[in-house]
Amino acid sequence: MTSVFSQACLYHKFMSICYLEKRNIQVFLNDLHMKKAELSAVGVNINDDNYWNSIIQSLSHWLVTFISNQLTAACLTGHDIKPKLLIIFICNKWDYTHPSGRNSL
Repeated sequence: MTSVFSQACLYHKFMSICYLEKRNIQVFLNDLHMKKAELSAVGVNINDDNYWNSIIQSLSHWLVTFISNQLTAACLTGHDIKPKLLIIFICNKWDYTHPSGRNSL
């Protein structure tokens, strides 16, 4: 059991994670998902909205623009995009723009 102060620190640290431009986005997002699961195990719950924010804030500008367009289109058509689908969109866009980066770290 972690203290409330420790939980707040862990939550803040999670929300401030940044993507490093040279790293494979799929590896980064997988690590982010694992970190979310680890935090949940010690009582720090990250809801979908905060998880979205963490994903979006950590991305580079060109990926944020792409995701913003996807979320806008979904909203206009009355659909909801869950974080798992958002991650799939990001990874597909990454694969399309970085075909050789698929297996690199």
